[in-house]
Amino acid sequence: QNHSHAPNPSGPLGALSAEQEEAADFGRQLFERLAAANRAADGGRFAATAGPAGAVVVARRVKGGGRIYVAADRSVLYVASHLSTVEADAAFVAGERTPVEKFGPPLTS
Repeated sequence: QNHSHAPNPSGPLGALSAEQEEAADFGRQLFERLAAANRAADGGRFAATAGPAGAVVVARRVKGGGRIYVAADRSVLYVASHLSTVEADAAFVAGERTPVEKFGPPLTS
């Protein structure tokens, strides 16, 4: 089962642009908000990869962690870990999104 996406033509495979890194940080923050809202400690182990349609896909590197697709406009789609990459990519490209409010309130530092 291949989970990779087409390489970013402007950089090496797996490399994210500065803009994509910012989107990945936003996705990580949403996972942290989700953990806080559920009173769960988050291990903070994430992987971010370039996704379809210019998105960044942020995944929690734990069993059942799920993935958050972050679009350039910061609209997001949360997908459960049981969805295949093909299904999740198709949902994101079709315009499905998750309201940011569903991740819990913004964290205060």
